[in-house]
Amino acid sequence: MLAESRSLTAFMISRLQSDCMAQYTVDEAEEELREMQSKLMPRVERYFSGKDAYSIARLLYALENEVASIEAEARKLRLKGELDLKVYKTLTHGYLQILANILEQSSKKGLEGDVRSYYTFLRLEASGKDQQR
Repeated sequence: MLAESRSLTAFMISRLQSDCMAQYTVDEAEEELREMQSKLMPRVERYFSGKDAYSIARLLYALENEVASIEAEARKLRLKGELDLKVYKTLTHGYLQILANILEQSSKKGLEGDVRSYYTFLRLEASGKDQQR
Protein backbone atom coordinates (compact mmCIF):
# COMPACT_ATOMS: atom_id res chain seq x y z
CA MET A 1 0.00 0.00 0.00
CA LEU A 2 2.65 2.52 1.02
CA ALA A 3 4.94 1.49 -1.83
CA GLU A 4 2.10 2.05 -4.30
CA SER A 5 1.30 5.46 -2.88
CA ARG A 6 4.98 6.46 -2.82
CA SER A 7 5.42 5.65 -6.50
CA LEU A 8 2.19 7.46 -7.32
CA THR A 9 3.32 10.49 -5.34
CA ALA A 10 6.71 10.54 -7.04
CA PHE A 11 4.98 10.44 -10.41
CA MET A 12 2.52 13.19 -9.49
CA ILE A 13 5.19 15.42 -7.97
CA SER A 14 7.29 15.11 -11.11
CA ARG A 15 4.25 16.36 -13.02
CA LEU A 16 3.93 19.46 -10.83
CA GLN A 17 7.01 20.90 -12.49
CA SER A 18 6.12 23.28 -15.28
CA ASP A 19 8.65 21.76 -17.71
CA CYS A 20 6.51 18.60 -17.60
CA MET A 21 3.27 20.51 -17.84
CA ALA A 22 3.38 20.68 -21.60
CA GLN A 23 2.72 16.95 -21.46
CA TYR A 24 0.60 16.82 -18.28
CA THR A 25 -2.63 18.74 -17.99
CA VAL A 26 -5.27 19.22 -15.32
CA ASP A 27 -7.40 16.69 -17.20
CA GLU A 28 -4.60 14.14 -16.97
CA ALA A 29 -4.14 14.87 -13.25
CA GLU A 30 -7.86 14.27 -12.76
CA GLU A 31 -7.59 11.01 -14.68
CA GLU A 32 -4.69 9.88 -12.46
CA LEU A 33 -6.79 10.65 -9.39
CA ARG A 34 -9.75 8.71 -10.78
CA GLU A 35 -7.50 5.71 -11.45
CA MET A 36 -6.04 5.89 -7.94
CA GLN A 37 -9.51 6.13 -6.43
CA SER A 38 -10.75 3.18 -8.50
CA LYS A 39 -7.86 1.10 -7.15
CA LEU A 40 -8.34 2.25 -3.55
CA MET A 41 -12.09 1.98 -3.21
CA PRO A 42 -12.36 -1.84 -3.47
CA ARG A 43 -9.77 -2.06 -0.70
CA VAL A 44 -11.66 0.52 1.36
CA GLU A 45 -14.89 -1.42 0.91
CA ARG A 46 -13.15 -4.60 1.99
CA TYR A 47 -11.89 -2.83 5.13
CA PHE A 48 -15.37 -1.51 5.88
CA SER A 49 -17.04 -4.87 5.33
CA GLY A 50 -14.55 -6.43 7.74
CA LYS A 51 -14.93 -3.52 10.16
CA ASP A 52 -11.15 -3.07 9.98
CA ALA A 53 -10.87 0.41 11.48
CA TYR A 54 -7.10 0.11 11.88
CA SER A 55 -6.52 -0.47 8.16
CA ILE A 56 -8.85 2.40 7.29
CA ALA A 57 -6.90 4.65 9.64
CA ARG A 58 -3.60 3.51 8.08
CA LEU A 59 -4.96 4.33 4.64
CA LEU A 60 -6.09 7.79 5.77
CA TYR A 61 -2.70 8.38 7.36
CA ALA A 62 -0.88 7.33 4.17
CA LEU A 63 -3.08 9.60 2.04
CA GLU A 64 -2.49 12.52 4.38
CA ASN A 65 1.25 11.94 4.13
CA GLU A 66 0.94 12.02 0.34
CA VAL A 67 -0.77 15.41 0.54
CA ALA A 68 2.00 16.66 2.83
CA SER A 69 4.65 15.41 0.38
CA ILE A 70 2.95 17.12 -2.54
CA GLU A 71 2.65 20.36 -0.55
CA ALA A 72 6.32 20.26 0.47
CA GLU A 73 7.42 19.70 -3.11
CA ALA A 74 5.05 22.41 -4.32
CA ARG A 75 6.63 24.93 -1.92
CA LYS A 76 10.06 24.14 -3.37
CA LEU A 77 8.79 24.42 -6.93
CA ARG A 78 6.98 27.68 -6.19
CA LEU A 79 10.20 29.21 -4.86
CA LYS A 80 11.93 28.20 -8.10
CA GLY A 81 9.04 29.54 -10.18
CA GLU A 82 8.32 26.07 -11.58
CA LEU A 83 4.98 25.24 -9.96
CA ASP A 84 1.93 24.68 -12.12
CA LEU A 85 -0.68 25.91 -9.67
CA LYS A 86 -3.67 24.40 -11.47
CA VAL A 87 -2.21 20.90 -11.46
CA TYR A 88 -1.12 21.31 -7.83
CA LYS A 89 -4.61 22.38 -6.77
CA THR A 90 -6.16 19.54 -8.75
CA LEU A 91 -3.93 16.96 -7.06
CA THR A 92 -4.32 18.26 -3.51
CA HIS A 93 -8.06 18.77 -3.87
CA GLY A 94 -8.41 15.25 -5.28
CA TYR A 95 -6.51 13.66 -2.42
CA LEU A 96 -8.46 15.65 0.16
CA GLN A 97 -11.73 14.65 -1.49
CA ILE A 98 -10.77 10.98 -1.28
CA LEU A 99 -9.91 11.46 2.40
CA ALA A 100 -13.24 13.18 3.04
CA ASN A 101 -15.15 10.39 1.28
CA ILE A 102 -13.47 7.71 3.38
CA LEU A 103 -14.17 9.66 6.58
CA GLU A 104 -17.79 10.11 5.56
CA GLN A 105 -18.12 6.38 4.92
CA SER A 106 -16.55 5.57 8.28
CA SER A 107 -19.17 7.75 9.95
CA LYS A 108 -22.03 6.12 8.03
CA LYS A 109 -20.75 2.64 8.87
CA GLY A 110 -20.37 3.43 12.58
CA LEU A 111 -16.57 3.18 12.58
CA GLU A 112 -15.69 6.86 12.84
CA GLY A 113 -14.71 6.75 16.52
CA ASP A 114 -12.43 3.73 16.09
CA VAL A 115 -10.92 5.10 12.88
CA ARG A 116 -10.18 8.45 14.54
CA SER A 117 -8.64 6.72 17.56
CA TYR A 118 -6.35 4.57 15.44
CA TYR A 119 -5.49 7.54 13.23
CA THR A 120 -4.52 9.59 16.28
CA PHE A 121 -2.42 6.68 17.50
CA LEU A 122 -0.61 6.46 14.15
CA ARG A 123 0.14 10.19 14.20
CA LEU A 124 1.44 10.04 17.77
CA GLU A 125 3.51 6.98 16.99
CA ALA A 126 5.07 8.73 13.99
CA SER A 127 5.81 11.89 15.95
CA GLY A 128 7.47 9.77 18.65
CA LYS A 129 9.67 8.13 16.03
CA ASP A 130 10.58 11.55 14.62
CA GLN A 131 11.61 12.76 18.07
CA GLN A 132 13.83 9.70 18.56
CA ARG A 133 15.83 10.51 15.44
